[in-house]
Formats: sequence, C-alpha cells, structure tokens
Amino acid sequence: MRSIVQDKSNLFFKMLERDKTQWWDHWVFYTQTFKEIFDAYKKLLQIDPEDEKELVSRFTRPELDKLKQSWEERGGEVKLKTLKLLTAEDVELKLEKSWFVVYFMGGLGLETVSELLVGEGHVFFTDLLAFYRQEKLEQIPEIVLKRLEK
Repeated sequence: MRSIVQDKSNLFFKMLERDKTQWWDHWVFYTQTFKEIFDAYKKLLQIDPEDEKELVSRFTRPELDKLKQSWEERGGEVKLKTLKLLTAEDVELKLEKSWFVVYFMGGLGLETVSELLVGEGHVFFTDLLAFYRQEKLEQIPEIVLKRLEK
C-alpha cells in the first residue's frame, strides 16, 4: 500500500550538484520527470514558460543550500508528523485517503500547498521552497492538515 505522504524533493536538490548555468536544464529534467504533476501545477498557478524560466533564474545557491540543510535536519520529523495528523482517528478529511497523496517537492516558491487534480486523484503539492521562504517548514503538518480537513 502506498503512503499518503511522500518526499519527492531529492531530485530537486540534485540541482545543487550542478553549476548555476545548468540549473534551468536540470529544472526542465526535474519537471519532465514529474510531468503530470508539474503540468497541473503550472496550469493552476498560471505560469507560462517565460515566467517559469525567470523564477528559476532567481534561485540562489545559498538559499537552496540552506533549504536542503533545513530539510535534511527536519524533514523526517515533518513527514512523520504530517502522516500522524492525516491518519489520526478523530480527523475528518474532505477526501478519502485512497484519493489523495501529499508530495513534498521543490517548486517555484509561490504557493505553500497546491491542490492538483492528477489523473483520478488529488496531489497536494507541498512546496518546500515556499515554506522555507516564509520560515514555516515546521508548520507544514498543520498547514497541510488544514487544506485537507472538511
């Protein structure tokens, strides 16, 4: 059985293994790897290719390095707490657990949690960069729960 909480951020952070001049190429590879998700993400946020490239060009190595370090330090605890909150017996969610998944991913830093319709299910795209920029990494579990509660 699949977990309703999944960390898909590893490929995003691989960007840091490249020279900044290659970050756009890596971003394209990353978004093509999760094509359905990113197509829905860009459509929801109304991001055209020029805007997308501009937003990626604004990424900085210090910011992404700090985000990666923070996520490595806190990510395990955040994921576990999110899972516990979403599976608690007394919680009433707007969707059945079989109809959604929460993905922790690197996005464009625009929206903390985006609800995407992908195929027949819902993906709650949890943008680590947006949470980091708002200094709310530790608040991810509660914010995700609020988005899913009735």
